[in-house]
Amino acid sequence: MQHTEPSVAPISAGGVLARLAEVVGAIHRHENIAAVLPDALSRLATAQHRLNAALGQGEQGAKQGALTNAQTVLQRVYETVSQPGLFSTDEAPSVFRALNFPDPLEAKLQAIDVSTIVTTFSQPQRQVLMSLSFSDAPNAIAYWLRETRVVRGEDYHDYLLESYHPQFRNVRLAPGKHRFNIQSRDMNTTILSDEFEIEIPEREGK
Repeated sequence: MQHTEPSVAPISAGGVLARLAEVVGAIHRHENIAAVLPDALSRLATAQHRLNAALGQGEQGAKQGALTNAQTVLQRVYETVSQPGLFSTDEAPSVFRALNFPDPLEAKLQAIDVSTIVTTFSQPQRQVLMSLSFSDAPNAIAYWLRETRVVRGEDYHDYLLESYHPQFRNVRLAPGKHRFNIQSRDMNTTILSDEFEIEIPEREGK
């Protein structure tokens, strides 16, 4: 049975490949994490290769098997680093942040990491549209994109779009700089990310 937290075991092949890459990167960057996961890099690399090969092959059974295997590998890594006493109470929070895993001692909702935001633009029918994707926030079930505008010297907040996935697609905004937060939400609470700024380009071929 797979873990239900998307940051541990995403349900899509693309999401799993992204998480495999993120976890591999975190292990390479942090010696204390690598020390407790001596065999993880080879297992993660094998899972990546198998899933990529299955996607290229295009056979549904192979894709399903490779996806399930990769989810299991990610879950085993999470279970390993979640063992009580493996890290000190001061060290553990930074380990889970580095891996983007939920801290088992912190069941509360967390904000998204704005450093994971990727922005793309498209221009169908001469209208510039913005799309954002980002890493899941632990314990979140939905997200709101919030824009902050200055009107007569005061900040006003507009909630533009809700999504149950870590992405917002085809947002229509005027060209220029815009200030945003992303609100994470669970069943009872909400939490805002740090503010970030994006410049919407002018449309081409005016």
